[in-house]
This record gives sequence, structure tokens and C-alpha cells, in this order.
Amino acid sequence: MQNYTVKLILWTHNPNKDGLFPIYLKATINRKTTYKATGHFTKENLWDAKNEQIKFGPALVNARLSKLKMEWETKIISEQLKGSDLSSAQIKESFKINNNNLFEFVDQFIQSQQAKKSKGTLLNYKKHLSKLETFVGSRLLSFESVDVSFLRNYEAWLRDNINFRKEDEQKNYIHAIWKTLKTWFNAARRQELINTYPFDRYDNPVYVSPEKDFLNFEELRSIEKFCDENKDPVLFETAVYFLFGCYSGLRISDWYQFNFKKHIHNDKLRLRPAKTKNKWVEMIVSKPLARNLKRMQAISLQLKEATINEKLKIIATKCSLNKHLTSHTGRHTFAVTLCLGNKISSETAAELMGITLSTFVKNYSQVTQSKIDAETKQAWKKLK
Repeated sequence: MQNYTVKLILWTHNPNKDGLFPIYLKATINRKTTYKATGHFTKENLWDAKNEQIKFGPALVNARLSKLKMEWETKIISEQLKGSDLSSAQIKESFKINNNNLFEFVDQFIQSQQAKKSKGTLLNYKKHLSKLETFVGSRLLSFESVDVSFLRNYEAWLRDNINFRKEDEQKNYIHAIWKTLKTWFNAARRQELINTYPFDRYDNPVYVSPEKDFLNFEELRSIEKFCDENKDPVLFETAVYFLFGCYSGLRISDWYQFNFKKHIHNDKLRLRPAKTKNKWVEMIVSKPLARNLKRMQAISLQLKEATINEKLKIIATKCSLNKHLTSHTGRHTFAVTLCLGNKISSETAAELMGITLSTFVKNYSQVTQSKIDAETKQAWKKLK
């Protein structure tokens, strides 16, 4: 039997930029020692060397440190029971191979998706990864560690640490984070790096379909009037391109790529959307869209999406609109007011927006009260 010790120690020689010291696993087998960083840090006066844990530290972090130590000890004992010898260097290497680090995998995955995913999607991946790192407290997390218990604790933490104006917005943001987590796990499974998938055994967060604001023609005309009378260049740029979204149904990613000479031919708008590159959007230019295209020729879109959404709040106030305007409100306005409100079929509207019919019906084909009133009134006329 080999003589061995496994301990958690504080490495007090190399503090990070915040003055925190790294916690290491120290394994000694037959007088030969190796060290492995746990990915956790703490202050020197908060380290309890006797109990090998952080004083007053988060229970989850101390539990994870204990688990790492136990995994190393279990590995050594299991090899000894088999009659095998295992050096300290070999145990370190075995955990390097067997515990797939989720953070390292996602970093590589994001790099591999640069030419395949939109900038917005890649940015969301990074934001969601940052949330996970804050929860874990380090970048040490194997796929195998993400079990049902981990998911339960993570969802509870997100609910306590993410605040939105509306409860449904919080639920949908957590749902989006969960969707991203599943994407990473599925990517790792496709590469045959893991075979674990805890989401099948967990009651996952669900998407709550929110009530989406859209503008009617009177409200659209008020924004057009604002464009023609406003002198602020930033508000003008915001309003003009928001109207472009309302009158074309294009996503904000397509506002940025739009070019009048490339995408307007023979009174038709023809463009391959950035999000669905395999599908063309083609439509006859309407009178409202034609008016707005003239405004757009004076200015190209330079503002970031966050700035646009911020300025839309100001525009809504100046136009006396009691609506929560975002860049996507334009696309919703096109679907409901311009298409359904003018009796364009859902099939045609879906083609104009570059999406499937099922997606259109699920996300945009809502019945407005004015439509209900008009159709009911017409039907009641036939009654005697």
C-alpha cells in the first residue's frame, strides 16, 4: 500500500490582483508531491488551515472544495485496491483528462461559432458564462458537477440575483440562460466529450409568452411627425430606423446591414436576413416605407442596440405613447398592424418576415380587439 496524504492548502506566495490567495490541492504519494489549483481564492486571514476550509465562506464553495479532495482520495484508494501504484503526478493528470472543464470548453465553443452565430448570440453566450462563473465563484467546474442539485441551486441563485421590472421578464431571462446551458451540453455531447445531461431529470424554467406592445397607424404617424420636426441627430437616427423596422418587419441585425443601392430594386426590398441566411425577404415597398427610406438616405445607422432602446423610451414620452418601445416592437408592429391589420394572411406575413408559418402564428398572430370588434360587427349584421 502506498503512503499518501491529500490536503487543501492556501498558496500564500502569489496573490491575485484583488489580494486573494489561491487554494490548492496538495497530494503527496511516497514522499513525492504535486499541486493542482482548485480555482477558488480567499483572504489569508479567512483560511482555516486546520479544517481546510474558508472561514465564514459560502457553504457551496466549501462543499465543492471538500468534494475535490474526496475525489482525489477516492481515486488513490481505488487504484490501491486494484493493486496498482499511482504517482502524485498521475493522479493530477487523470483528473485533468476526466473532469471536462465547462468554462474551457465554452471558451473554445464560442471561438468556433464566430462565423456561424450572430454577434448578439455570441455576446449572450459570454454574458451567461459570466453569470455562471459568478455563481460558482471560480472557473473550476466540470460538466459532471452540473447535476440536478447544482441546477436547483443555480436557478434559486439567479432568482435572488437578477431583477427585472416584471416577473415574467425575469422568468424569461432565466429561461434564456437555461437554453444556453443546454446548447453547451449538447455541443459537448456531439463531440462525445460527455454523456451526462441533467436537464432530462430537472423541472426546467419555462418561457412565459409576454404581452408585446405594437403601434397602430396613428401612433406610427406621430413618430413620423417627430422625425420630421426633431433636431436631435441621435433621436432622429433612432426614430428613423425604428420606423424602418415597423414598415419592413426586419430585425435590428438587418437594420445595420441595410444598403439602399444593394437592397432596393424596382420598388422592391430584397434582402437576405442576417439571422436566417438561407432565406430571402422580398416585398413591394409600401408608401410609408418609401417615405422612411428617403429619411434613411440622410443617415446610416451607427447607434448600438442598447442606445436605441434607451432613446426609444424618450421618443415614446415625447410622442405621448404609453407603450414600452424596443427595437423588436418595430417587427411586432409590422406583423400585427401592417400585415394582420390589413388582412394579409399569416402565410404571406411569415414569408415577408422570413420565418416559418408556425413561428409567425406562435409569436405574432395575436387577435387584436379592433379586429374582434370589426369581424363581430360584420357578422352580427347578418343576424335577424
